Amino acid sequence: MNLPRLAVRRPVLTGMVFFAILIFGVYSFRLLPLDLLPSIEPPILTILTLYPGAGSEDVEQKITKYVEKTVATVPNVKEINSISTDNISVVTLQFDWGTDLNEAANDARSALELVKLSFPPDVDMPRIFKF
Repeated sequence: MNLPRLAVRRPVLTGMVFFAILIFGVYSFRLLPLDLLPSIEPPILTILTLYPGAGSEDVEQKITKYVEKTVATVPNVKEINSISTDNISVVTLQFDWGTDLNEAANDARSALELVKLSFPPDVDMPRIFKF
């Protein structure tokens, strides 16, 4: 049978079905777990290394390049960005969504322990921050 013809011939039935679907939709919507400000953890780690008294070129050559090469081996790294300024090297790691940041930070920390040996003696130990 043709659905539009049935809807026109039986308007009361059509109205009741419409309101039943509407009530079911409102009820289902109220049951949805919504959070206006969900707590998300962006998959980003930042590695900060201080090299007191060094210029930006020295920081780039002696610190940043080594850190970039080392942390590139950490699993699930999507993108690596770095900034080298006077006295400071900042390397930012972006991971795939769903990556466990605690595990990624531990992997990065382990890798940085090895590269620390190739740093000049007055370089501070790299610090890892989660944002």
